[in-house]
Amino acid sequence: MRETREGGKAVAFLVDMHVHTREASSCASQSVEELLARAEQVGLGGVAITDHNQISGAQKAQRVARRRPVKVFLGIEVQTEEIGDVLVYGLRHEFPDAPVSMRRLSRLVEKEKAIMFAAHPFRRYSRGALWGYLEEEGISWKHSLRLPEILWPLAGVEVFNGGCTPQENEEAQAFATRFRLLGIAGSDAHSPWRVGWTATEFPHAMKSDEQLVEALREGKFKITRGQTEFESDKERKQHLKAMAELQGQELMTYVEDWIRRKSPKP
Repeated sequence: MRETREGGKAVAFLVDMHVHTREASSCASQSVEELLARAEQVGLGGVAITDHNQISGAQKAQRVARRRPVKVFLGIEVQTEEIGDVLVYGLRHEFPDAPVSMRRLSRLVEKEKAIMFAAHPFRRYSRGALWGYLEEEGISWKHSLRLPEILWPLAGVEVFNGGCTPQENEEAQAFATRFRLLGIAGSDAHSPWRVGWTATEFPHAMKSDEQLVEALREGKFKITRGQTEFESDKERKQHLKAMAELQGQELMTYVEDWIRRKSPKP
């Protein structure tokens, strides 16, 4: 088993459950090779590559990683019509026609014995998420005892996402707790510097996608790393605005300063 150290304490098999590659996600800047190198550098045992609606990046990474210490697990982030993005593990299927219905996705997940979690369910800068569905349907989940039927196929939700604010992640955790859903964590890294900020710890190393799915289904994991890039929705909006408006050297300087300020301190 590959162990890492967190504050001088030995921990088990750490997996970043939500990362992207430029091979299959147009919004990502990191290559498979850059992702794997960074994952090894920050002490991860594995990464679950969850590109948008495609698995080609994950499949390439699995081939590249055969002679590397970091294990690659097959994942995908599927855009659904109803609740936005859903993270699926163990599903060998792509969705070029996304968004797709939860009913169709659920059938495929059940057929292939995969498992799925709502991604960044309370991330507020886009209505394409679980919170948007709940609001549109008039569901006051904090006062409800019953999980909406459309969500029954979910094993859980992503309770800690590196691109969410602390408040958004706290809301996701409260939702999972209320309905006794499993909660996973991932950095949602689109570039190398955020890889491993957030990770899910498993008690032993896993060698296959099937073993990951089994461990997830049994709830044999916990969140041991958790850092977010944004402290508030306001800060995130200001950052996205700057990234869209700045150009050339001014943009490069801004990005370098942002990474320096936000990166975890040794």
